[in-house]
Amino acid sequence: MTPYPDADCAWPDIGFGIGAEADRGKGYATEAVGLLVDYLFSTFPVERVGAATDAANEPSRRLLEKLGFRREGVLRRASFRDGAWRDLVLYGLPRPAWAARRRGGISAER
Repeated sequence: MTPYPDADCAWPDIGFGIGAEADRGKGYATEAVGLLVDYLFSTFPVERVGAATDAANEPSRRLLEKLGFRREGVLRRASFRDGAWRDLVLYGLPRPAWAARRRGGISAER
């Protein structure tokens, strides 16, 4: 893995998916993404972790928000999938917000 921060990539952007519908909704992605975010902040000097998801993907949006990610914006018509242009919702989790969640507190970091 490239050390962070890096001139070409100031922070990591993560992605996730559970392919088999029978395995969705069981918490696997929440656990995996939480462990990945913990690893990134514990191992690298990153100040934030980013993520993006299809605006129509409510389960992914809920997962990110549950883990402390905040919605930062929308890229309109940024992804072409299944024959249609779709909006992407951008999320970010700053290090102070992650640290506050690990301590069990609420962060004022926005």
